[in-house]
Amino acid sequence: MLTRHAEIRCAQRGIKNEVIDIIVSYGECRYRKGSAVYFLDKAAKQRAVASLDAGSRKIADRLNSYVVMTDEGRVITVAKRHKKLKW
Repeated sequence: MLTRHAEIRCAQRGIKNEVIDIIVSYGECRYRKGSAVYFLDKAAKQRAVASLDAGSRKIADRLNSYVVMTDEGRVITVAKRHKKLKW
């Protein structure tokens, strides 16, 4: 479930629900400031792309994003990763 803020950010950044599902399914989760941050490292991104069918591979460029979720599973925001996340 997306918050209103997340819906706006998805629309602005061209990130579809399918991309969010892939990042949450294949990605690594780190907790930061009380929220879970999901992202794909290089190996996870390769596994995710390999699992996509030919029609869905066009979203592979959007997989370099991250998803911030609450503990209840609500997506707070999504954004594209331009730099390596620092922990």
